[in-house]
Amino acid sequence: MSKVQMMAEDRFWSLINQSRALVDRSQAPNGDAFQEQQMQQLSDLLSALSPEEIVAFDIRCTYYTVRAYRWDLWDAAYWAHGGCGDDGFTDFRDNLISLGQEAFARILNNPDDLADLMDRPDVPYLLGEGFGYTAGKVYQQRTGRDIQEHFGNYPTAPEEPQGERIDLEDEDEVRKHFPKLYAKFPNMGD
Repeated sequence: MSKVQMMAEDRFWSLINQSRALVDRSQAPNGDAFQEQQMQQLSDLLSALSPEEIVAFDIRCTYYTVRAYRWDLWDAAYWAHGGCGDDGFTDFRDNLISLGQEAFARILNNPDDLADLMDRPDVPYLLGEGFGYTAGKVYQQRTGRDIQEHFGNYPTAPEEPQGERIDLEDEDEVRKHFPKLYAKFPNMGD
C-alpha cells in the first residue's frame, strides 16, 4: 500500500462547493433532500477522479473532522439538537464540511453561529448520517476494495476533544457561550 498524500485544500473545497452548486434547488424542498442531491453530485465528481485522488479527498475530509474535534463544537451540537453522542458528533462534523469552506470556517470560528445556519433549506439535519461515507462508497465502486486499506495514511483524532467543556446544565454558562443558540433553543433543540 503506497502512501497517498492529502488533497490540496483549494481542490477539496472546490469539489465540495461544486457539489453544492450542482444541486437542483427546485427538487430539494428541505435540507435533507438538498444533501441527498449533494451526495449524488459529489459521488459523480469523485467518480471522475483516480482511486488515489478519491483517497486523497477522503484524507483531507478526515483532516477537517479532526480539526473540528473540539468541546465547544460538541457542546453547540448537543445544545442545538437536544443531545449528541459520539457517532452523532462525527456525523455533525461531516455535515459541517458538506456546507462548504465558508460555513465550516465560520462555525469553527464561532460555534454559536450554528444558530444562523439551522433551518436553512440547504442545511441538512446536522446529526444525520451519510455524507462522510461518500468517498468510501465511490472508492468501493471504482476499485472493489475498501478505502480503509489506506487508513494508515489518515490523520487521527486525539483521545479527547480539544478545549474545555461547557456546563450545559448551567443556563448562565450556555447563555454566555451560545447566546444565539440559547435564544433559538432555550430548552435545547429537537
